Amino acid sequence: MVTGNNNTLLKSSQYWDKRIQKEKAPSYKLLLNFSNKNFLFSIFDTTNNEFLGAKYESFNDLNDLLVILKYEIFSWDFQYVIISMETIKSTIIPNSFYDKKIIEKYLYFDTEINKDELKITNDELKYIDATLIYSLQKEVKSILEKKFKNIIIKSQASIFIDSILKKSAQSKQNSVFIDISNKSFEIAVIKKSELYLYNKFIFSTKEDFLYYVLNCYNTLNLDSKKDKLQISGEFNKDEIFNSLKEYVHLVDLEKRESLYKYSNVFNSVPEFYFHKLFNIIKCV
Repeated sequence: MVTGNNNTLLKSSQYWDKRIQKEKAPSYKLLLNFSNKNFLFSIFDTTNNEFLGAKYESFNDLNDLLVILKYEIFSWDFQYVIISMETIKSTIIPNSFYDKKIIEKYLYFDTEINKDELKITNDELKYIDATLIYSLQKEVKSILEKKFKNIIIKSQASIFIDSILKKSAQSKQNSVFIDISNKSFEIAVIKKSELYLYNKFIFSTKEDFLYYVLNCYNTLNLDSKKDKLQISGEFNKDEIFNSLKEYVHLVDLEKRESLYKYSNVFNSVPEFYFHKLFNIIKCV
């Protein structure tokens, strides 16, 4: 779903189990992800520890978002609604230096921000002694908080970072992790269980994407023949995976974790899809 016009997800895509029922909503967690005009959501059944389906919608503006939020399912009485949101801007601060009183200065040190438009907030990272500070569109956040009850909002960045640190615990290897959205991707580098880099890049072409990835390898002195790259997201495998393999020898497509069950509807979906949703459960 990334480079050029060769999208693997249509404007609206659905993988939905027929077992999903409104009367069972109190045992469901509704998982939502907003990233770069993409809206992903999934139902997680806490009784069976199972993902029952996922849907994808694209939106261009707040009016589109408001239309999507009118779907009948969003009126159900869920156990929890957990939302992962792409940040406008973010930074990681060691807890020893973190001071909530100056939270805005960490992101916009020499710039006055429009407090009517942006909300500056933070997530405490679970597996390192640090805090992620980030900004969100205040209007979008307000819409979601008014729409849903029992709501938890976290940064997509903190969920991504926590998920890979958990996976890399006790590892003595260097690893690169990438998750792709539409025209953007997150990248993180782990060296011997420690986070060395997190960043997000916007790109338009395959060449842009490769440039950013290979520049990370060069800047951090990673070995393209020995250091593994693990990639997830909603993208065209032939275009992205094959291009990376020309430059990085060890490239793995992410697989679903065996800790959870997955409805048969996911059999028609590549295993590297929807980790933005799957990671929410294990990191919130």
